[in-house]
Amino acid sequence: NGMLVAHPFDADAGVLTGEPLPLADNIGVDAVGLADFSASNDGTLAYRGGQTGARRLLWRDRTGRELGQVGEFAEYTNSSISPDGQRVVVDVMEPDASNMDLWIHDLERGVASRFTFDAGYDFDPTWSPDGSRIVFSSSRGEGSNALYWKDASGAGEAELLLALEEDIYGGDWSRDGGVLTYGVHSADTSWDIWALPMDGSGEPFPVLQSEFAEVRASFSPNGRWMAFESNESGDWEVYVIQFPGSGGKWQVSTNGGSEPQWSADGREIFYLDATQNLVTVPVSIGTTFKAGLPETLFDAGLFPVLARNRYSVTDDGERFLLLSPITGESIRPISVVLNWNAGLEP
Repeated sequence: NGMLVAHPFDADAGVLTGEPLPLADNIGVDAVGLADFSASNDGTLAYRGGQTGARRLLWRDRTGRELGQVGEFAEYTNSSISPDGQRVVVDVMEPDASNMDLWIHDLERGVASRFTFDAGYDFDPTWSPDGSRIVFSSSRGEGSNALYWKDASGAGEAELLLALEEDIYGGDWSRDGGVLTYGVHSADTSWDIWALPMDGSGEPFPVLQSEFAEVRASFSPNGRWMAFESNESGDWEVYVIQFPGSGGKWQVSTNGGSEPQWSADGREIFYLDATQNLVTVPVSIGTTFKAGLPETLFDAGLFPVLARNRYSVTDDGERFLLLSPITGESIRPISVVLNWNAGLEP
């Protein structure tokens, strides 16, 4: 039910002691089941409530003008438009945060169909380049989050694609179908980007693995370049590298950057800046990479949440499908409690 509870713990004996102490109700939970709270050593607790997570699938043009809504309000976290532009897959959290499933919206017919039915969290969906399959992360089964895939028609059951000891989060699939990227969290190297050959030609291999966090990879249309986020500068920014190999690295964003996506013609990179503006950067991806000056398109006003794709862009680069918060509910207040541990008994 979203209640935050503290329980005394004897670290030497490795056992719980005393009675649990309820601290707060209705704590917010993100797409991967992480609760929105933090506690410091001096007895300060901060948390965010989870009662205002409903969003709408909103079409906007390059000026930010609203063009229409897809489906009903729901707690959407990620979206992905099919290669033919006729469908969009989204992950939807249950209101009590007990479950998350994938749904497919048929954009031509205006019909939504449930795609996964497992009791766990299914999230981070990505279409195969030919539109025949959908890959997603899932907490189903035992152990860590793993990658599964399923026929995009909805027929059959989801099949395990890749499982590790660590949690795996969804990535991008190269346009030629050869490589799927995914994210892994390591205690030694933070968030890393790995690649899985999809033709069975080899084992997974690390693409970006450093002391910093590298997340949300996005392939260029020709597959030779990859955009991603990193916090190596102290702030989250968007960078581009050559794929595969070590052919240099270029910073694309200038005022914070997250969730990079390429235009279908490879001439633009879109991203969200530090203040949630949707930004475009003209790029050249011939034998070398070159980026122009960022241009703000509009204030996206998206809900701050850990997600991969809070927006999707059409192939012509003229329309954007945003997971937009309901008007007036974009910011959930943060509550602060002092001396939260005063009521704990050893």
